[in-house]
Amino acid sequence: MLYNYILRDCLQQRRPVPVLVRKAAKQSGSFAVLADEQPTGEQRQVLLMQGRQGRDRVPLVLNDDSTVANIIGSVLCRVQDVRLVGVLGFASDSQAQATREQYLAGGLSLHLITNPVAGVELQRGESFHGFAGPAQVLTKWEPLQVVLSDT
Repeated sequence: MLYNYILRDCLQQRRPVPVLVRKAAKQSGSFAVLADEQPTGEQRQVLLMQGRQGRDRVPLVLNDDSTVANIIGSVLCRVQDVRLVGVLGFASDSQAQATREQYLAGGLSLHLITNPVAGVELQRGESFHGFAGPAQVLTKWEPLQVVLSDT
């Protein structure tokens, strides 16, 4: 079976590799499940946890604006079985602490921004690692940042 390799195709066609955004789930306090291996989105995107690369600590950003003023902390990321979990660490300044209180009160949502490195695009009838097409299965990816926003 021939798979359509996402990264190779993007490079050959000189088009940008898409950055993926996944809504995260707050569990309790500063602990959150950032992603899992369940297909999400219109294109049924799957992040294989065994393919996670990159840093363990990523920036925590307010409203998807990664200027220095809006970086309000960092998130320590770890793979646990089929989930990417994170512990949010807020800076000690007043803006970061006010944002922390708003997040803990349920007024803000978390979104994981990832960079796809390699993967396969499955057509209907194809399967890969137990996932059936149509789907995009990312075999290598890296977390870039976690965004707190009111949407």
